Amino acid sequence: MKLFKDLEFKPHANNSESVQASCKLGNSISISVVAGRGLYGSVESDLYEVGAFQGKEWIPLSCADDVIGWQSPEQISYLMAKLQADDVQEWIKQKIGEKIDFQEELDTA
Repeated sequence: MKLFKDLEFKPHANNSESVQASCKLGNSISISVVAGRGLYGSVESDLYEVGAFQGKEWIPLSCADDVIGWQSPEQISYLMAKLQADDVQEWIKQKIGEKIDFQEELDTA
């Protein structure tokens, strides 16, 4: 199982003051982790912005957004474990449902 410690950070492709790492987790699922200026994470604080994909499609990590910010290495390891679990497809369906429900709530407000 891959965890935060397995990520290899490199300078961000579009921002020299930031870092990025990506990792394939199996089942065509991958994770992207970034931190730095203009992002929802800080290298100095050891907090990161995280996005996940299945193929080229975003996996919504919260009901309000596809990415989540200010995540610790421990939180990212937990997320990576969820994305590699046997029931990952059910978990993804649940996250998509939560996002749809949230959007419908906003539309009726």
